[in-house]
Amino acid sequence: FLFIQTFLYNVDQVTWGGNFPKEYDHLPAPKNEEIEKSSEFRIIHDYLDPYLGKYKVPIEYGDEGAAYSPSRDVIYMPPITSFKDEVGYASVLTHEVVHSTGHNSRLKRQLASISTDRKEYSLEELVAELGAAMSMAKLGIKAAEHNDQSIAYIKGWLSVFKTNKKIIPIADSQAKKALMMIEKEKNQEELKENQDPQERMRDLIKGVAKHISNPWG
Repeated sequence: FLFIQTFLYNVDQVTWGGNFPKEYDHLPAPKNEEIEKSSEFRIIHDYLDPYLGKYKVPIEYGDEGAAYSPSRDVIYMPPITSFKDEVGYASVLTHEVVHSTGHNSRLKRQLASISTDRKEYSLEELVAELGAAMSMAKLGIKAAEHNDQSIAYIKGWLSVFKTNKKIIPIADSQAKKALMMIEKEKNQEELKENQDPQERMRDLIKGVAKHISNPWG
C-alpha cells in the first residue's frame, strides 16, 4: 500500500517511554490521559468529523505511526495516549486529514506520484502542514510555540525546492482548497469569528517567506 506518512514528530507532541532524551527532561509531564476530555479534542473532531463522515474516511489507531493511505483511503494514527498533549494530537490528525483531501475521488492531487518523486512528496507535505496550521489557527487551538515548530517543519521541506518562490503560493492555494472541502460539511456559522486564518498566522507566513528568500539561512 502507498502511504503518505508523517515521519517527523515534535518532541512535545509525543511520549518517549523509557527512552526519553535527557536534554528534553525539563518538559512538562505528559497529560495524555486528559486529551479525550479536553476542549481541543472536541473542537478538532467537531471540525473534522463531518468531512470524514461524508467521505467515509476511517481513522485507525495503532502502532504504525501517523499516515494516510491513498490506496485504502484510510488515516492511521498512533494511540491517543502516545501524544503528549491535545494540541499535538489535533495538529497531527489535521495534517493527515488534509492529505486525505488529495484522494482521486476528491481534489486529485496525484498522490500516487509521491512514492517516486521527491518534489511531489515535499509539496504534498507543505500542503498538509500549511492546512493543519491554518486550521489550528482558525479554531483558536494553535499555541504560540507550535507556530515555531510548524515553521521548522515547513523549512525542512522547502529546502528541496531551494529558491523556487512559486512553491509557497502553490502550496498555500492547495491547502486552502483542502480546507474548503473539509469545512464544506461544517456549519459555517460556527466558524465565522475567524474566517481568515492568515490573520492568526502572520508570524508563520512571515517566517516561511523569509526562508524562501534565504533557504539556507
